[in-house]
Amino acid sequence: MSATTLSPQPDSQDRTPVVDVSDSPTSTPILRTMDLARRHGPAFVQRLHGQDTLFVSSLDLVTEL
Repeated sequence: MSATTLSPQPDSQDRTPVVDVSDSPTSTPILRTMDLARRHGPAFVQRLHGQDTLFVSSLDLVTEL
């Protein structure tokens, strides 16, 4: 992974973390997403150029949803 630090948006502290990945490298998007799941938990929103995508990496959460 690159040295780029991605942090949740300030408005998401009490909700699902929102991480803007517009400026992050795209050479390894799967590895980037796996790293974000490790840092932000089993559910987070990935924002790319204003479009939000919910990622859920826990089987229990996926089953519940």
